[in-house]
Amino acid sequence: TLYETPGVRVIFFGMMTARAPLDDVRVRQALVYGFDKQSVVDNIVEGAGYLPTAYISPPVFGWTDTSEYFRYDPELAASLLDEAGWVDSDGDGIRDKDGEKLSLLHYSPRGRYLKDAESGEAFQAAMLELGVEVTLEILEWGTLFEQLRQPGMPADLFTLGWSTATGDADYTLGPLFGSFSIPPDGWNSFEYQNSDFDELVVAAGVSTDQDERAGLYAQALDIAAQDAVVLPVFNT
Repeated sequence: TLYETPGVRVIFFGMMTARAPLDDVRVRQALVYGFDKQSVVDNIVEGAGYLPTAYISPPVFGWTDTSEYFRYDPELAASLLDEAGWVDSDGDGIRDKDGEKLSLLHYSPRGRYLKDAESGEAFQAAMLELGVEVTLEILEWGTLFEQLRQPGMPADLFTLGWSTATGDADYTLGPLFGSFSIPPDGWNSFEYQNSDFDELVVAAGVSTDQDERAGLYAQALDIAAQDAVVLPVFNT
């Protein structure tokens, strides 16, 4: 008998939250709502992955379902960009604001993760429909890794996969999203900073009560998902 169990790796597009235009949470949320993740699962990885429900996978301790923030809603995506002041004022198909195009640079490896570059190409096409110009730059994994380990990631977006190897949210939430983990100190290449998130993660890390820890991680996951730090594409 063959049993399928969900894996603990999330493939995502990380966003540089500390620099315009992705320092505006409405723009980040728009990118998340504007991309049909189910189409990637069905047509690109052809069922070899499953839809993400949080920044960690269901088998991981501390998981909670935050998929409402990842749903495909292109109308909401467009309205968020309008609200943020990004409109196509000259009719060229690309939104602009104060004379600047809504143009983003996306770093991706090819072959590091399942259909990583192909997923980036699908995102690029979807964003164009939304009026967002994405330049997809394919980098060797070693080059991308070096960029991730330095502060001030030059790209607006980057493709990464993260496995919660210990099966506990502690392995992911602080090291990946804590403000104390901005490179070169850790893996927070998004340069995401939210003091409420940090407090929850630190408290969960020192608590010995598993029920309390689960509740704290659930709150932290909800905050990060609302802040649209990353765009989860699929789980493997």
